[in-house]
Amino acid sequence: MHPPFGTRRLITATLAALLISFQFCIDDVHANLLASPVPKWSIQLQGSGRQSNRGLRKGNAIVAANDGTKIVATASDGSLHIIQTTNQVKSLAVYMPDEKDGRELECRSGANIVYKEQQDGLYYSTDDEGSKPIPATEDFVIYAVVDRGSTTSSRIIAVTMEGKLKWSVEVPGQIEGTPVVGKTGIYVSHNDRGYGALSIIGIQRNDGMATIAATVTTLGEEQGLAIPFGPPSIQNYPEGDLVMIAENWDSGFSDSRGGLYILSSGSDGYQLEKISSWSYSASAPPLIYGESIFVGAAGGAIGGFTGDRRNDLSGIMSGREQEISPRWNYILSPNPENPAQRKSLNLILFFSDSTSSFLTTRYFVVLTNIHT
Repeated sequence: MHPPFGTRRLITATLAALLISFQFCIDDVHANLLASPVPKWSIQLQGSGRQSNRGLRKGNAIVAANDGTKIVATASDGSLHIIQTTNQVKSLAVYMPDEKDGRELECRSGANIVYKEQQDGLYYSTDDEGSKPIPATEDFVIYAVVDRGSTTSSRIIAVTMEGKLKWSVEVPGQIEGTPVVGKTGIYVSHNDRGYGALSIIGIQRNDGMATIAATVTTLGEEQGLAIPFGPPSIQNYPEGDLVMIAENWDSGFSDSRGGLYILSSGSDGYQLEKISSWSYSASAPPLIYGESIFVGAAGGAIGGFTGDRRNDLSGIMSGREQEISPRWNYILSPNPENPAQRKSLNLILFFSDSTSSFLTTRYFVVLTNIHT
């Protein structure tokens, strides 16, 4: 039985009034939650200022220590700053690398803090098989600098939390992005005259110094084809490191050339395996979540490698698929108010509702990129 028309109208009006009142309550709550934060402290990097080339530029980053007592910051001139954030906020140490052969020193890298409990797997044997690694006694920070001149090379630098040099490793060309730390190595991608490579850095058991354990390139480079890489991405699993990398044509802005790769390890050593010929380039590392990969690329397209073994990592990891392709694509429109906008952000998703374990005999690496 329906209520009379007049009663229904009264009920409707009453509900509308209640909803409006509820909306006002929500707005009040949002206003309180979104109040402007009040800065607690600030500090200027030592040696920075209007008359200095030291400062934070594109690619530099600030990283917090796990215990929240310190932050580390990279600066454009290659310096690393360690800052105390508890009690009296102050600069604890500044490390400045030496210049090499008069070449210009710069940094477009962030940093990673390597904790004592992470370091055991980074040691490897050379001629002293079976020897025990030097016990890890301290945390340290790694980051990358570039030495520009008639030839360009880069350095991965390890610095103690007291600002002392621990070790340094040189690679040819320019390091892309920030070195990433896995269970069994430190990974960096670098481009030399358009040729991309991925280097795996380990720590020698006998002296505790770092060295390049392996450097891998694509089959295309062996055939004389230059294939540039973007920064690596990594996900740590109990069974090993999942490392990813993507082609980085036209500084990541190409929407006609691209490719995704994983790093595998077997009896023949490390290899880069192409897992997708998706024709978009990328300049930023991907985000890996389970069997899903979130990728930003050029051309304003968002693509999704998602849903089943033909589209996500499950097919690659099980060996049932050699390549995967996006399950869907979405195009982002450029900002009409900014005619100079070159490209919009592209995001690609490798997604799965379930997470499978790694093959016990292989480790994986994937490359991807993000552009704006």
